[in-house]
Amino acid sequence: MPENGGKDCIGESLQSSQCSEVLVNCSVDGQWAYWSSWTSCDVTCGKGRRLRTRRCTSPMPENKGKDCIGESLQMSQCSAVNCPAIMSAFSVTKPSSYTTINGINKLTFSSTIYQFGYHFSTSTGTYTCRLPGVYHFSVTLVKKRASSRVDRVYCKLYKNRQSLIYIEVDPTDDSTDNGHAAISQSIVINLNVGDTVYLTECNGSPSTYMEHWTSFTGFLLYHNN
Repeated sequence: MPENGGKDCIGESLQSSQCSEVLVNCSVDGQWAYWSSWTSCDVTCGKGRRLRTRRCTSPMPENKGKDCIGESLQMSQCSAVNCPAIMSAFSVTKPSSYTTINGINKLTFSSTIYQFGYHFSTSTGTYTCRLPGVYHFSVTLVKKRASSRVDRVYCKLYKNRQSLIYIEVDPTDDSTDNGHAAISQSIVINLNVGDTVYLTECNGSPSTYMEHWTSFTGFLLYHNN
């Protein structure tokens, strides 16, 4: 200390400087990073879904720090263009003649009421499956009205070379069989690609035994996904 008129100390009496310590074992709670962009819709037609994600990396939990709270994945619905209909259907009338394919006489029709998919051939009288699934087929036979007796009219519905149903209209067993008579039958079956369905083993010339209202109809009920 200065004494007896001695001079005081020259200079500052306080100094400060920055310092740091290494922190050991400090816990760090996790925080979410930003959400990612939405993915593309997972379908090309109809309704689908899209996703986005986020990660617990801003920062990641460390030294027993808490994990991020909440979901790391979000999903939402998305829509694309309408899907084309999965359909196959036909309805024909006016039986005209028979065509012989591999030794089988198939009944053909001259008038098309409806066709979707064009899987029924009017020239061969054959439906060929292009979409596997469950189908409904129906046949309506109308017996000819004539001045002389037309006893009955009948046909068989075939799948490939297997008979499925027998359709017959035979109203009476005497000479009064001159007027109209009709019968309808239907069946539900499963078809694979390439299977064929047709009418065969009918009792004679369509112009002699059948009215032009006779019809053959088929359509896809359920497509095999």
